[in-house]
Amino acid sequence: MAALEYGGPVPSISEILHKAINERVFPGAAVAYGDCGEMCFSHGYGTYTFESNLKASEQSLWDVASLTKIMVTVPAIMILYERDLIELDAPAARYLPAFGQHKKGHVTVRQLLTHTAGLREFYPFYDMGLTTREQIRKFILADKCWYPPGTTKYSDLSMIVLGWIVEEITGQPLEAFVKKELHQPLGMHDTHFRPVGETDFDIRVIPTEVDQGFRKRLLWGEVHDPTAYLLGGVAGHAGLFSTAKDIARYARMLLAGGVDPASGRRFFEESTLRLFTRQQPPTELSPRPFALGFDTTTRRALDNYTSGGSFLGRRAFGHTGFTGTSLWIDPERNVFVALLTNAVHPSAGSLSGAKIREVRPAVADAAVLTLEALPFQRARLMWYDLALPERGAEMGAESDPQPAGLMASFAAGPSVVELPESSPRGGETPAPVDFLSVGAFARVGSAMQNVRGVPVTRLGERTEAHCSVNDGLNAVSIGSSREPADQEVLPSHSDLDSSLLSRNHSSAASRDSPSVAGQSGADVIQSFTVETSRTISQSDAAIHSRLRKGVEKKVSRSGVSLMGVMARHVASAAVVGMAIKIIC
Repeated sequence: MAALEYGGPVPSISEILHKAINERVFPGAAVAYGDCGEMCFSHGYGTYTFESNLKASEQSLWDVASLTKIMVTVPAIMILYERDLIELDAPAARYLPAFGQHKKGHVTVRQLLTHTAGLREFYPFYDMGLTTREQIRKFILADKCWYPPGTTKYSDLSMIVLGWIVEEITGQPLEAFVKKELHQPLGMHDTHFRPVGETDFDIRVIPTEVDQGFRKRLLWGEVHDPTAYLLGGVAGHAGLFSTAKDIARYARMLLAGGVDPASGRRFFEESTLRLFTRQQPPTELSPRPFALGFDTTTRRALDNYTSGGSFLGRRAFGHTGFTGTSLWIDPERNVFVALLTNAVHPSAGSLSGAKIREVRPAVADAAVLTLEALPFQRARLMWYDLALPERGAEMGAESDPQPAGLMASFAAGPSVVELPESSPRGGETPAPVDFLSVGAFARVGSAMQNVRGVPVTRLGERTEAHCSVNDGLNAVSIGSSREPADQEVLPSHSDLDSSLLSRNHSSAASRDSPSVAGQSGADVIQSFTVETSRTISQSDAAIHSRLRKGVEKKVSRSGVSLMGVMARHVASAAVVGMAIKIIC
């Protein structure tokens, strides 16, 4: 992958988001970004409203709006597709007969997924006098196609219909099916719909708009989208609430080719992901086609704008949400970036809130540059290669060099982190474990050559996870981890960003790291504290404290242990200023 270039100083994520808050683009935000292996960062910014003292955090619950499409409806269709319960090119009316009214019998499932079914974008149902779930369902099913088949028109109605199809096939409510099959086994315990009149108040929920329409109140704890609200709070196009940490779990699973890196459980076949995330071929009626339910950076780039920023590759996929959310996943760079905001507060029509279009790509660029600046080689992924066979084709050893679904192999040297595909013990799905993977630091230096079996401190949690060579969840294989002679260490930078990077970070000058040989545990801690205190911003004091405590625990146990070595190298590379909250 070519070195990244940025035309000028790179603003930090904190700088970007605090500036946006000061300019009243939104009162609060949460960001999560990382890769499918070891690195994942998340943090909250701002407050619930501009007048509130309640702080937004990574555990806050956000109305993700249209991210519901790619976190609920599309994965539900993917599950049914893999179980041979639905055919993409079959008429949608095969599964939902009432949809075939008014000459819609020819509309296929694929056309609903790609927004080429000819359905209207949305309807102002309340203004039309349609205020109940039954009235709206009857209207949509009886509606006609408004555009020629094959014409791309982004449609909430298409996703609503797909949600009903899932319910017809499974015999379960949409939210129950996805919770059982995806969200709960993946550890997304804070991700859920909030049915109208059936959900208790949760202080973690971030408010959205001060509604001037038919609700006439601050929308706090209820879905913002008016159609989803009239449908009872659960719909295929909107209504989901989630946290930055949960979205990170989902994104990392997709990024890893359908395997949950925490448990090793496979949720989707790689071929299914390739099929659904690949942009459809352009046509005269559809010059800017979607993928199957997902949006793509290549499609958005045709408008000379993409919320995924400047650096995501041609295979990047994701979506945005009207409330000010976005999620982009790039398997070429092995990176995901999620941004959650309430940019519709206090009004969806505010000019300041419209600046979210500028904030999304800026955050994505800063996140990518930060990950690319880390002082070790990150994993390369291959599952997204469109030359690989599709579902049902035989995949021999030569054509598929990644056994068990995911082999994260490093470009330099034989060190690998293997996340095996395995069945949970006793038929139960183990809860995702947060840990600092040994593999994350396998490339840092020769001091890491003998770290097999060393316990690893769990940051951001009260307990510890011990990552050994084979702990039943993740097998870590470390070969020669000799540091390349020309390994570069980047200049100091802090706070989740690369704010001091030069135009081309690959040409940054090297900086010698202090030697750890012969130092006592106390010396390591002192060196760690001195080094990091020079670069850590005031807002990251709590992160600094937690990381320092983690080092103290390990040093008291084994002298200069893995955490001591980690502290030395992370401090010398000046990336401890990052909000290191590893989600595995």
